[in-house]
Amino acid sequence: LNERIAEEGMVLLKNDNNVLPLSPGGVGTDATRVTLFGYKSVTPDGGASPNDTDASAGVTIITSDVYSSLANSGYRTNPVVRAAYTSWMSESANNTSDFAAMTEEDPTGIKRFTDDVAYSFADYDDAAIVVLSATGASSVKDGRELDKNAAIDGDSTSHAHQIDKVQLNLLRYVDQHFDKVITLINDSTPMELGYINQYSDAGMLIGNPGATGFNAIGRVLSGAVNPSGRLPDIYPADLTKDPTYDNFGRNGIEPVAAVTDESKSTTLTADSEIVIDVTVANGEDSLPGKDVVELYYSAPYTDTAKLEKPAAVLGDFAKTDTLAAGNSQTLRLKLDARDMASYDVNRQHDGNLGAWVLEAGEYVVSLRTNSHDVKDN
Repeated sequence: LNERIAEEGMVLLKNDNNVLPLSPGGVGTDATRVTLFGYKSVTPDGGASPNDTDASAGVTIITSDVYSSLANSGYRTNPVVRAAYTSWMSESANNTSDFAAMTEEDPTGIKRFTDDVAYSFADYDDAAIVVLSATGASSVKDGRELDKNAAIDGDSTSHAHQIDKVQLNLLRYVDQHFDKVITLINDSTPMELGYINQYSDAGMLIGNPGATGFNAIGRVLSGAVNPSGRLPDIYPADLTKDPTYDNFGRNGIEPVAAVTDESKSTTLTADSEIVIDVTVANGEDSLPGKDVVELYYSAPYTDTAKLEKPAAVLGDFAKTDTLAAGNSQTLRLKLDARDMASYDVNRQHDGNLGAWVLEAGEYVVSLRTNSHDVKDN
């Protein structure tokens, strides 16, 4: 069950030039040979609390990892780089970023790649796979998340949901040495992906897949399993532009007391249900795969309908079965009108302050591939 959840949930973020699926090749010397980068390639995070005595969020004991998953799918992996990362970690146990025991003489850690392991790339250069997560290497000061090593040159901000300058240098280095670069995001919290997008041909969110979920990685990369997950959150290009960033730790900002609205309101019934049948067809020349159909609604936000609302809200979704080339499946999506209500903190209801309200106006439903992109039909 854990592995199936991981297979269904992994999200293909990018796939330029059909880098994926990456065929494992044949056996022995005919196998596809890849080089893995990033400390998460050797110590991936399965989720919950770290694998130590802190069990506040539960403990995930990982019984599979990225290397074993790739091996099980037939890939050959670079043993020199794997051994180097293991050694570097033992030298600097407190490292929280993807550099090789960063020193004053080698502030990006790249020199150690060049001196110690770069000779092995030629034998494992069918693709590079970079496994990254947000560093999380932050402390809280004045309500802001800070990390003295995180800030990228020319970037005045630093926080725990971005890659840091040494991870960026790692991506640049890998991009210079390999024709195909695949990045795996071993993180379940939205993080900035701009630099990863810039220096990767393909990207996939693997999340924190639990004890055995890493077994799914090789099957998804090879195409044995078609990645069909979707992001439950928007991943902002710049998290500092997200309104929640200013609210972190409150920063001295307290909620404003609601103003009581004594005016009478009309109660609207909202018992109607919207039902839409959608047929999904796979192309005649396509690989077998699944797709997710998403039904969104947009509530009125005008001069007369003044409650602040998102531009688009997910109302329902459904995933197809695996469809072979040329096959189709019809999915049914449903949305209750009352679910499109907005919360009015100033509205009186039964003597209490605050109520859900369906403001008058035009409510638009649409089929989308995500919260931004509306399907043509």
